[in-house]
Amino acid sequence: VIGAHMDTTISSPSKKKPGADDDGSGTVTLMETARTLLASGMKFNRPIYFVWYSAEELGLVGSKYVVADFKKKKIPVAAALQLDMTGYENEKDPTIWLMTDERDTNKNLTAFIRELIKTYVKVPTKNSQCGYSCSDHASW
Repeated sequence: VIGAHMDTTISSPSKKKPGADDDGSGTVTLMETARTLLASGMKFNRPIYFVWYSAEELGLVGSKYVVADFKKKKIPVAAALQLDMTGYENEKDPTIWLMTDERDTNKNLTAFIRELIKTYVKVPTKNSQCGYSCSDHASW
């Protein structure tokens, strides 16, 4: 499963959250990933599901629903990758931050993603932790 959330919320009238970064950039990355894989003609040993979630800011509502539906239908999932704020840039720093919360992430998948970034994107990576279930990957 490769996912992103496409919702945005307004926490107060003075704090609008237009979603351009959280998570417009993730949704565009997800679309480009789908386009690239489909155009490549590659064949995979397992199905790849591209999923857009909603209501992430309201408690991972959409991803919890999708996970429950996958379980109900007994759809096997080998791994889930969440693309959240992939276009976020902090003061011209190209670093890609990878979440490493132990209860919500898989060390092997994180290492594989880090290797892909090193090989193809060629920008530095660093680890970060939320300390809580901060995005839709936690639902898996």
